Amino acid sequence: MWVTEGFSEGKPIIFFHYHPSRSKEIPLRLLKDYEGYLQTDGYSGYDEAGSFPGITHVGCLAHVRRKFIDAQKLGSKEASIFISMIAELYEKETTLRREYKEGLLTTEHFLTLRRKEQAPKLTAMHAWLMAHAGVSPPTLAFGKAVSYALSQWEKITHYLDHELLTPDTNRVENAIRPFVIGRKNWLFSNTPLGAHASASIYSIIETAKANGHEPYHYLCYLFNELPKAKSLEGKLQLLPYRIGPTDY
Repeated sequence: MWVTEGFSEGKPIIFFHYHPSRSKEIPLRLLKDYEGYLQTDGYSGYDEAGSFPGITHVGCLAHVRRKFIDAQKLGSKEASIFISMIAELYEKETTLRREYKEGLLTTEHFLTLRRKEQAPKLTAMHAWLMAHAGVSPPTLAFGKAVSYALSQWEKITHYLDHELLTPDTNRVENAIRPFVIGRKNWLFSNTPLGAHASASIYSIIETAKANGHEPYHYLCYLFNELPKAKSLEGKLQLLPYRIGPTDY
């Protein structure tokens, strides 16, 4: 199952797409004619799509952190140092994001202040990584973590460019988690048609949740109003990012 998150006028849209393959051809197809930011982990299947003209490929700091957590669990003190540097960056990110959501910062001020505060941290983190490159063999956990981080670093810094971007892909990973848990309970879809149906309903439910709806109440509203919609535009107006939780 492929999952993407996008925005319409700042409102999140979660899209599930079923395909049995993890081939690079799938993101190429999904992102055909797309221009904007593409934020992913370091899976190589995204690289070609991320290099398309008009696309800025953004990395994920959470996946970098996981590599260092693995090294820390094996006793690496150096890994603990870098994890602390990541925590410091996230602490400031949380503060700035909260102030922005509360209306204390305009979009322009948020972006300017975030770059002023976070860019030096990212530069210092990159310098630390460079200083530790080759210290540990790439076959060991710490060496793997440093190598992976350096391969993603330029992409990670692009998150500073847009107010909707965060340092990681955690939002979309949180959106796919209910599907993964559910799949363990129902033990897979019986047919590709069933998998496509699951993708459709999860797209609606997770988009509803992302926009503040209580899923059951929203679905009741949707199933009640959908037969009344006589035009395509009328149906589109029922989408969970087109209405608010207090509109029904």
